[in-house]
Amino acid sequence: MKGVSVATRSSAIALFLLGAAVFAQAGSLAISPVRVDLSETKPNSIVQVTNAGDDPITVQVHAASWKTEGAEDSYLDTNDVVANPPVFTLAAGQKQIIRLGLRSREPIEIERSYRLFLEEVPKPPKPGTIGTVLRISLPIFQVPRRPVAPILIWQAGFTDDGALRLSVQNDGSAHDRIKELEIEVGAERIPSSISAYVLPGGRRDFVIRDERLRGATHIGLETVTDAGKRHEELTARPN
Repeated sequence: MKGVSVATRSSAIALFLLGAAVFAQAGSLAISPVRVDLSETKPNSIVQVTNAGDDPITVQVHAASWKTEGAEDSYLDTNDVVANPPVFTLAAGQKQIIRLGLRSREPIEIERSYRLFLEEVPKPPKPGTIGTVLRISLPIFQVPRRPVAPILIWQAGFTDDGALRLSVQNDGSAHDRIKELEIEVGAERIPSSISAYVLPGGRRDFVIRDERLRGATHIGLETVTDAGKRHEELTARPN
């Protein structure tokens, strides 16, 4: 199983599950699977949550519609996906099944994207400590009956301070997930740590600061995504 990164703040621990693994653990919660596909013919699914910690935990659950634009993900509360139960308490070692379902089975032509959020209900912090709150999200995709596919269109440019900006637009009807990306400039091969979903109709921007890329006009791009491996030749646009 590939590792998943956990970002820690003084008031929250947020985990965004981008991998295709079937099991992931964050803090005291273990979740399986870490991605859910729903459709007109398969409108229901389940997610299993296990309290792998030593203390009881109370969790709130809700779904949100999900969009990607630039460097940001945006979420909007939705009733399209029903999650039951919406709140539960788990003792140490206890398991809970969350049942997911589409509210409507109307046919769709373009894949729809959602996130399922699981958020710990805060407990009063112990004296002399700072409380932390666990927040986990996993993707839900509503898949049309007819075949759909992503179409990624890449562009290159520069920021005002000369850093390379890569932009990718998904003009297709399904999401894609960037897993690996390498930039070629002449004989140089420059790997990156870029990993992200690009949703249908969505755009992603990535700024890469590397002196070897400054002023480069012709760029090769090797990408590995869920849809496969591709090579792109890009001409970087001036500011």
